[in-house]
Amino acid sequence: MVSVWKKGGTGTVDGYGIESQRFILVAQDVPCRYDPGPGKEITTDAGFGTQTYTFFMRPLVVDNPEVKLNIHHWLQINVDRGVLVTSPDENGRMFDIKNVKDLSSPIVPSASHFEIEALLIEP
Repeated sequence: MVSVWKKGGTGTVDGYGIESQRFILVAQDVPCRYDPGPGKEITTDAGFGTQTYTFFMRPLVVDNPEVKLNIHHWLQINVDRGVLVTSPDENGRMFDIKNVKDLSSPIVPSASHFEIEALLIEP
């Protein structure tokens, strides 16, 4: 199970006129399957590396007004192989959605799903 998040403003503006952002929960307890993908080690002092994941889930509509899940959302794993990892937490590990393939089928709706490529973001 995953939760779905989006970023929104806090109303606080810094000295440069940029509004602070925070994660806002838009859906939770979304069933899915996920597989870790390739990782890449970064060999500089400024980075640790990257890890991609592929998520598979039924087509999902979120937000108000309603939109399909897209690259402007983030995912967070809340149940890992039947074990509660954490309840939704805006300070937890987030997965930045990089691509959403909508594999909807009008002929076989039960086979419709999203394939989502996401990048792990450490808090």
